[in-house]
Amino acid sequence: MDKNLDKRFGFLVADVGRLSGKRFDELSRATLDLTRAQYRVIANLSFHGEMNQAALADLMEVAPISAGRLLDRMEEGGWIARRPNPQDRRERMVDITEKAGQALDAARAVGDLVTSEALGPVSFFVCRTARGLPVEWIGKPAFSQRCGWVNRSSYN
Repeated sequence: MDKNLDKRFGFLVADVGRLSGKRFDELSRATLDLTRAQYRVIANLSFHGEMNQAALADLMEVAPISAGRLLDRMEEGGWIARRPNPQDRRERMVDITEKAGQALDAARAVGDLVTSEALGPVSFFVCRTARGLPVEWIGKPAFSQRCGWVNRSSYN
């Protein structure tokens, strides 16, 4: 077992995510109206569809109370809409608004720029492989089911 963190897969994946997020923040401050956390809400709802607040908090790996406060601010800004769950009146369902969908397009453009900066002049083959690894990893039933992820056709 290699003890050097710079050779450990999990550490490298987490570090790439951290550095990409920092660069996203730098680039988005000038052009976008939302924080990275708010964009994560919009991106998750866009990808997974309407869900209850607890499921969204779990997906984002934050406490339900923190997610609730974030969603309160987003609802006030017109980025998300919440409604009671008809099957369980204790739950509130969350979905994005048209305004959020438009903002997501702008965030994707910033994300594309971060990706192109990170990959730079790397060969086409390496880029395709690098982008394919997370898809391959998430698509493995043994991994995705243990983590509670649904194998979505858009991963493939």
